[in-house]
Amino acid sequence: MRITVNKEKLVIAILSLAIYFLLEASLVTIIIPNYYEFRKFKSYDGNEFMLLISHIIPIVLTVLPIFLSSSQLIYSVLSLMTILLIYPSTIIYQHLHADFRVVVMNTIYFLAVYLVSKHFKFKLHVSKIKEGQKVWLLLIVTGILLIPFIVIFGSKINFQNLLLNNIYEARDLQKDLSNPYTGYVYFPLTNVLIPLLLLISFLHKEYFKAAVAIIMLLFMFLVGGHKAVFFGTFLTIYFYFGNYYQKIKLFFIGISIVLITGLLTYKFYHDFFVTALITRRIFFLPAILEVGYFDFFSGKPIFWSYSIFKFFIDYPFDLAPPHLIGLHVLDNSITHANNGTLSDGFMNLGIPGVIINILMVSFVFSVLDSLDISHRFFGLIFLLFFTFMSVYFFIVMITYGGFLFLIVGHFFLKNTRTLYHD
Repeated sequence: MRITVNKEKLVIAILSLAIYFLLEASLVTIIIPNYYEFRKFKSYDGNEFMLLISHIIPIVLTVLPIFLSSSQLIYSVLSLMTILLIYPSTIIYQHLHADFRVVVMNTIYFLAVYLVSKHFKFKLHVSKIKEGQKVWLLLIVTGILLIPFIVIFGSKINFQNLLLNNIYEARDLQKDLSNPYTGYVYFPLTNVLIPLLLLISFLHKEYFKAAVAIIMLLFMFLVGGHKAVFFGTFLTIYFYFGNYYQKIKLFFIGISIVLITGLLTYKFYHDFFVTALITRRIFFLPAILEVGYFDFFSGKPIFWSYSIFKFFIDYPFDLAPPHLIGLHVLDNSITHANNGTLSDGFMNLGIPGVIINILMVSFVFSVLDSLDISHRFFGLIFLLFFTFMSVYFFIVMITYGGFLFLIVGHFFLKNTRTLYHD
C-alpha cells in the first residue's frame, strides 16, 4: 500500500523539529544558568529508560500528525500542542530530571485531543443568524457591553501602555476600579465577542467596523494591561490569512526567528530580553510551573475546594493556589502563578483529575471541530488554546468566555468552512 505524504505537513514537521532544538539550546545556555526556578527542581537521579522515552516522544509526536487522518483544525491544534506543551516538558525532563508524570500527561493530552475529536461528533441543531445581520448584531452587543468600561476607566487609561510601559500599574488600577460586571465581562469581550466582530467584519469587507473592533480591543488592553489582549489582537488578524497549513508554517517560521534572535543577542551582547519575554515566558514557565504543581500538590489534592465546590469543601491553605505555587516555584507569594489544564487537574484530584481535565478540554475542541468552522476564525481557537495553557479549566469556561465561545460558535460560525472557503 502506497503512503502519500502531505508535503506541507512534512515542512511543518521539519520546522517543528528546528524549534525543538532551538528551545533546547535556549534552556541549556540561557534559561537554566540565569533563572533559579529552573534549577530548583533538578534531580540527579535520572532514569535512563525514561530519559530515552523523553527523547523518543517529541520525535514521534512531531511525525505522527503527518499520517493521522484528522481535520485541518485538529491538525493545527496538535501542531501547537507539540511545540508549546510536548517540547518544553520533555526538554525540561531531559535536563532537569524533573517529574516524569508531566511528560506522560502531556503525551496523553495530545493523544486525547486527536482520539476524542475522531470519535466524538457533537451535533446541535440551532437556527443560524443571517450573514447580513452578524456584523451589526455583534457591533451593537459589544458596544453596549463596553459602555461601563468607558465610564469607569475612560479617563484613567495610560496610552504609554501601548508601548508596553507601566503595564502592571494598569493592572493594579483595574483591580482597584473593577466590580463584578467588569470582572466577568472583560475576557468574554476580549477573547470572543470583539475578535469575532473583527473577523466577520473582515469577511464582509466592512473595514470601518473592523477598525472599530481593533480600537475596542486596544482600549480593553489599556483598561487591563493584559499583554495577551494586545498580542492576541495581532494574532487574531494574522491567523485570518492563509489556509491552515500556511498559518502554522509561517507561525513556526516566526517562532524560529524569535528563538534564533534570543540566542544570538545573548551570545553577542549577553542580553536575554527576547528569551525572557518569549522563550521563558511562553514555552518554559508553564512547563516548570506544571512541575511545581505536581510537586506541591502530590498527595494533598484540594478537591475543587478553590472553585465549584468551595461552598461544600473547606479549602486547606491560607494562600490561593496561584500564590502558593508562586511561593513554591518562584519564591514570591505575590506572584500569581496560575497555570493550565494539567496543573489544575492535578491540584484538584491528582492524576485522575488530570485525566478528567484532559477529556473535558478534548471535548471542547471536538465540539468546535464538529461545527465545521472556517479557517478564517482560527485566531479565536488559538486564543482559547492559549488560555487553556495558562488558566484553570472552569475559570476558562466561565470567566474567560469558553462556554460563550461554544454558544456563539453555533449561531455565528457553524458550517462557515464551505461558506468562506477561499
